[in-house]
Amino acid sequence: MTKYEQWNKAAVSYVTAGVSKGSEIYLSVDTGELEAIASGFLQTKLSGAKAEHEFIQAVRQKCVDSLRKRVKIAQLRTRDGSGHPQGVAFLVAMVLAAHRMREIDDEDFSVDETNYFVRLREILGLKGSGRPEGMLRGVQGEEGLWLLWNDWLVENGWQPTAQRGEGARKYINYPLSQTILRDSEKDYLEKVFRDANDRRQITRFMDTDQISAYLSRFDFPTRPRLGREFHSSDTARRSIFCEAGFAVYESIDWDAKTGASPQSRISQRSVQAGLLRRTTAAEGVTYWLLPRQRTHYWGQPIEVLGPDQKWHRLEQQREGHFSSPWATQTIFLDGAERYKCRGDPVIKEMVFPARNFWVLVQDPEDPTGGEWGTWADHSEVGEELLVVVSNAERGRPFHELMNLLEERSLITWRERSKCRGWTEYRRCVVECYDLEIVQPPAGAELLWDRLKPSRKASVRLVGGLPLRNPSGWLQGYPPSIEVVGFFSSFCCRLKERERVIKEQVVNSREEFMLDADLPPGHYEIEVLCNDRVETRRRFYIIGDQELQPSDSVGSLATKVVGCSSKFTLRGALLEEPAE
Repeated sequence: MTKYEQWNKAAVSYVTAGVSKGSEIYLSVDTGELEAIASGFLQTKLSGAKAEHEFIQAVRQKCVDSLRKRVKIAQLRTRDGSGHPQGVAFLVAMVLAAHRMREIDDEDFSVDETNYFVRLREILGLKGSGRPEGMLRGVQGEEGLWLLWNDWLVENGWQPTAQRGEGARKYINYPLSQTILRDSEKDYLEKVFRDANDRRQITRFMDTDQISAYLSRFDFPTRPRLGREFHSSDTARRSIFCEAGFAVYESIDWDAKTGASPQSRISQRSVQAGLLRRTTAAEGVTYWLLPRQRTHYWGQPIEVLGPDQKWHRLEQQREGHFSSPWATQTIFLDGAERYKCRGDPVIKEMVFPARNFWVLVQDPEDPTGGEWGTWADHSEVGEELLVVVSNAERGRPFHELMNLLEERSLITWRERSKCRGWTEYRRCVVECYDLEIVQPPAGAELLWDRLKPSRKASVRLVGGLPLRNPSGWLQGYPPSIEVVGFFSSFCCRLKERERVIKEQVVNSREEFMLDADLPPGHYEIEVLCNDRVETRRRFYIIGDQELQPSDSVGSLATKVVGCSSKFTLRGALLEEPAE
C-alpha cells in the first residue's frame, strides 16, 4: 500500500502542477482526483474507489491512534526533506469530508462543526460525533496545518485560498472553502450542456472562455449554490468553477445516449491553444500559438502534429503554459483547428478555437519584453489590454461594442490599428467596473464578459528587492503597495496572520510604503472600501538566513561572438573553457 508520505508529496504536486505563478490554489480533491493523483503522480493504476480506499487507509495509519481512538497530527507540523508541508494529505482528507457532506446533505443544509465532523469521523474511522479527540482548536490543531500550507504556497509564488470563517464555521471553513464541483453537480452540468447543444446555444468544439461565458449567463434555477459560484463577483473564484465546468463539458461522450451519468463521460482532454503576439526588429509583429497546460499537468512529454506534418514537442515554458510550437498567419478561423497529440494517455489533441476576438495582456513575467498573450482568464483593474477583433462581418458586433464603450467613456485605448484581416485596439484600459450600464450588441456578450475587471480593486507589489527562491522580498528591502481601483480612496491594512500591524487610507494609484525594518514573515495586504474587503494579497519577507542558491544562473550563459566564439558570458563573468 502507498505510504502517507507518498500521497502527501503527490497531492502537493497535483494541485500546483500546471498552475501559473501568482494564481490562487485550491486544495480541491475528490474521489476522481485521487484516481488522477494515483495514476499521474504515484504511477499506480487504481480505480477511483480503490484510490480513495488506499488514500484513506494511509491517512488513518499515519494520523489516527487506533488504540486510544484519537487523532495525532502534532507530528505533521513540519516540512519533509523536499520542503513540502507534511500535513497536506490530512488536509485533503478534511476536504474529502467536505465533499462527502455536500454530496449527502441538502442544498440549504446548515453547515456547522457538528455535521462536518460526522463526515470527517467516517473518513478517519472514528465513531461518535463532534470534534475528534486530539484535534485541538486554533493553531495547535488543524488550523496550524492550514497556515503552514498557505505559507508554503506564498513562498513558492502562489496565492492561498483557504481561510477561517465566522461563528460555527470558524475552523471548518478552511476545508469548506476548498470544495469545487461534487459528482451530482457534474451530472447536472452535463445535462445542461447536452440541452444547450441540442438548442444550438453551444457547439461541441468550444474553448474555455466560450463555455465560461455561457455558464456565467446560465440561471441554474434548481441549483442555487452553482448560481452563486458561477455568477460570483469574485472573478478568480468564478474562474476556478468555470474551469471545472469546462472539464465536464470536454469529457462528454456526445455520441452516447442522452442522459447524465459518469459512464457517459470519456477520459479525454485537450490542450487549448491561445494566442501570442511578438514584436521584433527583424520580423515586426508576428502571431504564435500559445498552448495552455492543463491544470494538474504532471510533466509527461506531449508531441503535437503540426501543419507541416511534423511532430513538435510541447516544451514547458513556465507553470501554466507551453512554449509556442509555431507561428500562424491566420488568427481568426471559420472552424476550430485540431491537431493530433501523442505521448499522454488522456490528451488526444491540441485545439486552436474559432474566435472573432482575442484579449491579450503583457507577459506577467516580463512586462517590458514586448510580448502580449492570452496569459490570463480575466483582467485586473487598470491593466492594459490588447484587444484584437476580426474585420470580417462576424466581427462587426465586437467593433460596435468597443465603440459603444469608448463613447460612454467606459474604456479608452491609445491607438486603433487596422491590420491584415483584423483590427488591434492597443493599450486598452477599462475605466469603469459596472459595464452593465450599457447593453452589449447582440453577439458581443462574450467580449463584454471578458472585458469586465475581476474586482473593484487590485493590489500591486512595487519595487523592493524581490527574490524567487523562495518567492518573496529580502528583509530590509520590502515592496511598496500600490492600490488601483474604481474608488477614490481605500483603507489598506497590513496584517500578520490575523493581527493588524498597520492601517492607512490611500488614494487609488498612491503607494502605501512599508517599513524597511519589517521582520521576516508572512504578511497580507487587505484592501477595504466602505468596510467591505475588495481584495487581498499575501507576500513573504525573507531573512538572510533563508536565502538559497538559485539554479537559474545557467540560463544566463551566452556565447560571446566577435573576436572569439569560445568565450562564454555568465552573469558578469567572462569565462574561457579549460584546455
